[in-house]
Amino acid sequence: MIGSLRRKLVAVGFATLTFGAGCRGDNSLAEVEGTVRVNGRPLANIVVEFLPDPGQGTKGPRSTGVTDEAGHYRLRCDDQREGAVIGWHRVVLEDAMLDRPEQGASVKNTARVAQRYTTAARTPLRREVKPGRQVIDLELSTP
Repeated sequence: MIGSLRRKLVAVGFATLTFGAGCRGDNSLAEVEGTVRVNGRPLANIVVEFLPDPGQGTKGPRSTGVTDEAGHYRLRCDDQREGAVIGWHRVVLEDAMLDRPEQGASVKNTARVAQRYTTAARTPLRREVKPGRQVIDLELSTP
C-alpha cells in the first residue's frame, strides 16, 4: 500500500515538473480545503483533483491534494502555490491505496471511490471556487 501511494506521489511530482509552468500565469487563485466523506465517514489517502472547467469559462492549471487520516485535504496548484483557480471545476477523485493494473489487466473492484468520480468526463462533482479562503467538503455516495 505504501509503495502504491509513493508511486502516485512520484507521478504528481512529475506532473508538477511537466505542467508547473502553467500555474505561473495571471490565473487568480483562492485557498481551498475540505473533507472527503463517504456515507458520513472520512476517507484517507484519496487524491483530490480540481480541474478547471473550460465549458464554464474557467481556464488554468489543475490543483490537487491528498486526504489525511481525517479525510481532510488542502489544494495546491501544480507549482505548489496554495489554492485553485477561481471559477468552476470538475472534481476527480482517486483512491491512492489502489494499485493500478497493467495495461490489459482486469481491475479488481475494491475501490473506496465509485468509478463515476474518477474521470473528468463522468464525475458528477462540480464545484465553484470563489475568491478568498473557503471550505469545500465532498460527500460521496457508496461505490
